[in-house]
Amino acid sequence: MATGVKLSDLEIELSLYDDAKGACWTNLGEVREYAEEKLYSRGVKKIKGIKIDNTDHYLLNIHVIAKRIFEGDSGPCAGHVKITVLRFAKVNDRTHVLTLYEGTGVVAIREKNLNNLILEEVRKKFNDMP
Repeated sequence: MATGVKLSDLEIELSLYDDAKGACWTNLGEVREYAEEKLYSRGVKKIKGIKIDNTDHYLLNIHVIAKRIFEGDSGPCAGHVKITVLRFAKVNDRTHVLTLYEGTGVVAIREKNLNNLILEEVRKKFNDMP
């Protein structure tokens, strides 16, 4: 995160992006609950709907990309998770994305799914954030 910025200073909307195929990520609800609890415990004000003109409004994205590695959606799952905290800003009448934090997990392969790995990576990334 940028120097001197803390999660507790921000108003955040949580967003999960599920680009996992073949049941490689099935615990979205658990990950969402964990992330919401972490935000709440740090004093973050949760919002719905970001306003571009509000410089305190941020989006926390948890994005999972995964798929089964053999033909026909079979075999083990391979994928990763990426977490970003960002906001939008108007500059010269154009909308820009400003990234405050970005954390990418390792690419991993697991036989059944990536649920435990994703939850652990989200925990690690929250621990990295001030």
